[in-house]
Amino acid sequence: MNKIVKVNCELCIKDMVTGEEETYVFVNPGGGSDGVNKMSIASPIGRALLDRSEGEIVEVEVPSGIRKIKILKVAPLRKTQG
Repeated sequence: MNKIVKVNCELCIKDMVTGEEETYVFVNPGGGSDGVNKMSIASPIGRALLDRSEGEIVEVEVPSGIRKIKILKVAPLRKTQG
């Protein structure tokens, strides 16, 4: 079963040019800030990744040019106890 990028998932991506890997929580706009790297579905990268599958490589137009991003991992958001 393919893991699809949805709101409230944890997302690990890799920039295919720089090799940099980053992990985000994929959120609705205004999803707040609690010290976690968050990516809004309204951002250019967020719009491009929404409903894409783990393992896909996506080309995204951003203000600085075109980025090629691979979706390394998609996982349900882990609840934290507080």
